[in-house]
Amino acid sequence: MSVISAPDAAPAPRRMDANISKVPYLPGLDGMRAVAVVAVMIYHANSTWLKGGFIGVEVFFVISGYLITLLLIAEHEKTGAVDMKNFWVRRFRRLLPALFVMLLLLSIWTAIFERDALGQLRGDLLGGVFYISNWYQVFIGAGYSASNDFAPLRHLWSLAVEEQFYFIWPLLLLLSKPIIRHAKFVLIFIGLWFAAFTFSIWHAIADPVAAYFLLPARVFELMLGCGLALFAHRLPILNRWQAECLSLTGVVAIVASAILLNSESIFPGYNALWPTAGAALIIYAGMSGHASLVTRLLSTKAFVFLGTLSYSLYLWHWPPIALLNYQLVALTLPIKVGLISFAFFAAWFTHAFVENSLRYRQWSL
Repeated sequence: MSVISAPDAAPAPRRMDANISKVPYLPGLDGMRAVAVVAVMIYHANSTWLKGGFIGVEVFFVISGYLITLLLIAEHEKTGAVDMKNFWVRRFRRLLPALFVMLLLLSIWTAIFERDALGQLRGDLLGGVFYISNWYQVFIGAGYSASNDFAPLRHLWSLAVEEQFYFIWPLLLLLSKPIIRHAKFVLIFIGLWFAAFTFSIWHAIADPVAAYFLLPARVFELMLGCGLALFAHRLPILNRWQAECLSLTGVVAIVASAILLNSESIFPGYNALWPTAGAALIIYAGMSGHASLVTRLLSTKAFVFLGTLSYSLYLWHWPPIALLNYQLVALTLPIKVGLISFAFFAAWFTHAFVENSLRYRQWSL
């Protein structure tokens, strides 16, 4: 679930500069996040409406890889170093307040209305706080689609994957500093990506539950976004027609995956390649600076607004659905509309009064 902030930047240039720090934030990224979170919400509300809606997570992973790498390399080019302590503090300030509010309110609700389930919630709470929810769920043998379990925090697995990657990837970049500008680094990166992709295919077949939740089987998705940021200056410059074709191809790949895949598909592995490649194509097309039809649509106010709420929407949409499933309440259409309305209100409130309030506050010791 991508939660990286957009760096301040001018509109996209017509060509990719040799300095990575000159590759700007792309306006369409917020729109991509909006599409991704809505797909996940639809899938969780009723998987028959969009059987492969879970692939929205893949789109988030590619965006996360791109933005995290862009920010790290840009900081290094501007200051000559990367302040790792400050980097992780910024991440925690961005992520933890909204997460803690959701966890606190869920704990209060469970203590009042589902007291018998408090013991089951304890492990999920610890997993969510320390970003090891994915490993905890594998440890207890939790299947993601188990509908009658008390699992209001099961969706935190994807945030755990991202945070684990945010911890490892900056360190790997620092270790790669001596060769990061050399052509051989491109070959090394491509080789590592193919190795990660091959491992994901094997893991998805050998142990589907663990592969779905754990970083090793997901890392190739994040790396695809990382590669776009790292090698932006090496990629061919697209003209307007090429940007249009690539962005439309990316949309087709994502939409087809959402329609054709389902919970029985081998995943992630090779099936995850299509939505991740689709997201990468849209980002690459946006990097050209040409305002393609897809980019213009994703940059509209409605999509951008939803994209800014995507983190909070992701946090809030699943718990009420899981609680009603646990109580064996039939999710009729009016109830689903109510759940979605609640998620949007809670996301807006959290974003406005928790995320932004604490994120931009000046702290002093």
